[in-house]
Amino acid sequence: MKKAFAALLVALLCCIFAVTAVGCSETQTAAPSLALLNESAVAYSEGGTQFSLDVRSEGLQGTITYDVIPQVDGITVDESGTVRIAAEVADGTVFTVRARSGDTAAQITFTYGTVPAADESGVSVRFVKESANDVTVQLPADFGSALAEVYDNYGNKLPSYRYTLNGTRLTVGGSYLATLGGQSFLTVKSGGNTFRINLEEFDKTVSTVEEFLAIGQDTASLARSYLLTADLDFYEYCQSNAMPQIGSYSDSGTSALTGTIDGNGHVLRNITISYGGDGGLFGHIAANGVVRNLGIADSSFTCTGNFGGTFAGYVKGTIENCFVRSSTLHGNLASGFMGKEDTAKRIANCYTEITADGSIAGAFAYYCKTEMQNCFASVTTSTPFTADERNGDVSTCAVLDAAGMRAASTWAAYPTDVFRIEEGSLPAFAEGGEGTQTQLTILSSETQSGSFRVAVGFDRGYAPVTFSLTTDTAGVSIDPVTGVVTVTAAAGTSFTVRAACGALTTEKTFTVAAA
Repeated sequence: MKKAFAALLVALLCCIFAVTAVGCSETQTAAPSLALLNESAVAYSEGGTQFSLDVRSEGLQGTITYDVIPQVDGITVDESGTVRIAAEVADGTVFTVRARSGDTAAQITFTYGTVPAADESGVSVRFVKESANDVTVQLPADFGSALAEVYDNYGNKLPSYRYTLNGTRLTVGGSYLATLGGQSFLTVKSGGNTFRINLEEFDKTVSTVEEFLAIGQDTASLARSYLLTADLDFYEYCQSNAMPQIGSYSDSGTSALTGTIDGNGHVLRNITISYGGDGGLFGHIAANGVVRNLGIADSSFTCTGNFGGTFAGYVKGTIENCFVRSSTLHGNLASGFMGKEDTAKRIANCYTEITADGSIAGAFAYYCKTEMQNCFASVTTSTPFTADERNGDVSTCAVLDAAGMRAASTWAAYPTDVFRIEEGSLPAFAEGGEGTQTQLTILSSETQSGSFRVAVGFDRGYAPVTFSLTTDTAGVSIDPVTGVVTVTAAAGTSFTVRAACGALTTEKTFTVAAA
């Protein structure tokens, strides 16, 4: 009896341990699972794009592999789960990506297309890598109703330590932004709403004459990106120094601007520069070089060779939203704004109004090979818009008189976020300093041995100035726009020049010195 009871007890204990073991085993081993959590819409980009798959897995025994099913030309996914879409893939392409591990698989179908404007709003912000400043953006009011999530331009969700959200104010850390490079964007999603933050990165800011002059001193400086933060007056520098070009072009060799200079609505003033053929302040702008939102005023250009310009010489890149005004051009076969447009990427929304002498080639450019858009010129000598069109399209461009240059209708196509358009005035930068000056000074020396241009300075910003003589003086005349004084009077003759800018006026008396 005792033996039978012992055997029964042993059997019962074995059952208990077996059930416990089975139960523990079932608790510790979960069924394998795999999921792809990305949004199904991928924003279109002309240059192609890439993004990382958001993978969630549990209980997998092997590695995860990825493929595109069926295969689509130009779309690949690598072993890390990074999807790459080439530039040639068309807007609207639909494709499916599959993730597998053993017998477990998951897939998601993407639409590569432009996000509809109705579903997305946004802003553009500038970020300077040199300072690694944080960027703060005010989100729309309806973003405060749900927890916002931030994604990079590859579709990766940013960890929360990369940004802070205070109500509808989003701040993204500068140390993180500095790692992105070039043109990037962030997408904020909240409660079904989408808000895009376009980021334009610059290497350096430029706020002094010295910092501007450093551009072009070596190849590396020509490849960087710059953002101007102030108007710059070169009068003192040019009194004792030769103003250098930024980049140059010649048969014997070239150095070209390959980076970006964004004037940010600022103006360079009182430049005196001399250069050879195919020259200009920006002597050579390469195919990937960009100059935009920059003005030049109250300056003097001398081209000692053929086919130069004022703003630029030889251009294959981009110039947009730029101007030259209240300036003079001397030279042989030079042009009012640029020399040669040689299959440039974009020349748009630029104008020039100058006084010219010598043999002028084109009012705006020597030749155009591709297209110029909404560019206008007014030059004191009679000349066509381009001397040689080279089959380029200049149908939206024109040579105008002073009245045409000051008609608001002329500038109807100009972006109003960049330019301020007013009847009776040349376009001015919308964010520029016109109208903010409190002091106007004539800078030119009191003794002049011949004809000269009256240089003026402001306490801040830039604004157009008109010039006149306080009394008529024999042998002396002045251009009211450019301030160029023509002198044929004898030595010892004195005359007084008045400069006016709005309510500001100033005068200075000059004496003609012996030649």
